[in-house]
Amino acid sequence: MEADIDTLLRWLADHSLPVVAGLAAGAGLLYIIRLIIDRFVEKGISLAFRERELHLESRSAFEDRVLEDRFRLFNDIVTRLVRITTDLNRVRRGRDATQEPFLQDGELFPLTQVFEDCELHRLVLGEELYAVLINAARVVLQLVQADSEEQYRTLGGAWIQVLDKVRKVGEENFGLSRIKWRERSS
Repeated sequence: MEADIDTLLRWLADHSLPVVAGLAAGAGLLYIIRLIIDRFVEKGISLAFRERELHLESRSAFEDRVLEDRFRLFNDIVTRLVRITTDLNRVRRGRDATQEPFLQDGELFPLTQVFEDCELHRLVLGEELYAVLINAARVVLQLVQADSEEQYRTLGGAWIQVLDKVRKVGEENFGLSRIKWRERSS
C-alpha cells in the first residue's frame, strides 16, 4: 500500500494532474474489470462443480438401482434353482412336484425359465453372476438327464459344490454377511 502511494506521488511530480488522474481512473477501471471477471469465473466454476455433483448423484442413484435389481434377480434365480432340485428329488421318489407344470415331454419348464431369465437379464447380472448361474443351471439340467441313481448321486454332489460356489460369488458381489443389525443411538 505504501509503495502504491509512493508511485502515485512520483507520477504527480513527473506528470500533470490530468494524466495522473487518467492513470488512476484506468487502474481503478482495470481493478473493477478484474473483480467482475473473477466473479464470472467463480460462478462458472461453481456451476460446473454443481453440475458434476448432480451428475455423480444421479449416477450413484442409477448404480444403486442396478445393484438392487441385480441382487433381486440373482436371489430369485438361485431360489428357483434350489426349488427345482427339491422338486426333482420329489419326482424321482415318486411324489408330486410343487411347481406346475414341472416336467413334461422331457422339458423341465421352471429350468427353461431360469435359462431364459439368465439370458434376458445378462447385462444386469454382469458376467460373473451370469456365468455362475448358467453353470448352476447346467448342472441341474444334467441332474434332470441323469440315467441312473449312481449318476444322479454323483451329480448331486456336483450340485452341492456349484451351490457353494454360487453362494461365495453372491457374497463377494453383495457382502450380505457384513451387514449387521445395529441399534440406533438417540
